[in-house]
Amino acid sequence: MQGTLLGLVGLLGCGDGVPPEELGGAYEVTERLEGTCDGSLEPGTPSPGERYFQLEYTEEPSERLEYFTCSGPSDCSSTADQSRSFGPAGRAWRGSLATSSTGCVLRYRQRELFPTDEGVEIIQTVYQETDDSLVGDECNDFVARDRGRRMPCVSIVETRARSL
Repeated sequence: MQGTLLGLVGLLGCGDGVPPEELGGAYEVTERLEGTCDGSLEPGTPSPGERYFQLEYTEEPSERLEYFTCSGPSDCSSTADQSRSFGPAGRAWRGSLATSSTGCVLRYRQRELFPTDEGVEIIQTVYQETDDSLVGDECNDFVARDRGRRMPCVSIVETRARSL
């Protein structure tokens, strides 16, 4: 499977009056809901590598909230996971990733981060379709990005995390 980080979408900045610098810090996942796009969500369990994470605000080379995976409350990777990081997008922070694979399965994943009273909420939505009319190099990450949210929605994961 190929994967291309699509650049972090930059629109207007983080809303709700929360300065992005204040979103930086360590977090612990308190609730994870997984489901289909029809709104039926069931409780899920984060994998051990997803229970804790850290956000760090940076302005270089562009404004974004970098996402660091953690194995414990204070044991985090020193390298940001750019596929999970966020750029400013209106009232939220948004990141996206497009992939394509053999059989021309196109996938577009969008993650949005919102500040909450206790920490943050991350909503991940995955859109996917198979297009047998695209062959070889015609099936690529750019096609997946261009189709993006116009493809059928296949899953949603809502994660709530409290600031540590």
